[in-house]
Amino acid sequence: MTFSSTKVTTPHQAIVATVTSMSGLADLAPDDPSFFDFVTEKMGSAEDAMAMFEQFGAGFASSDFTLWVYDAEISTPSDEE
Repeated sequence: MTFSSTKVTTPHQAIVATVTSMSGLADLAPDDPSFFDFVTEKMGSAEDAMAMFEQFGAGFASSDFTLWVYDAEISTPSDEE
């Protein structure tokens, strides 16, 4: 079992955090088409898509990404085992 966590901090120190469960590291593979390509198609041009992403990103001061992978060999067994 694998989990990823993303934490984003705004200039006003508000924090937005998401945790996502994945079936494995293969879930980190790039999408095809990429999200940028999808947005570009919907907006009509790469320039418009980039402008939208830059405007959206301007609202964030920093971000962190963490990846956790469960390994039974190095984990403490539960009381149920």
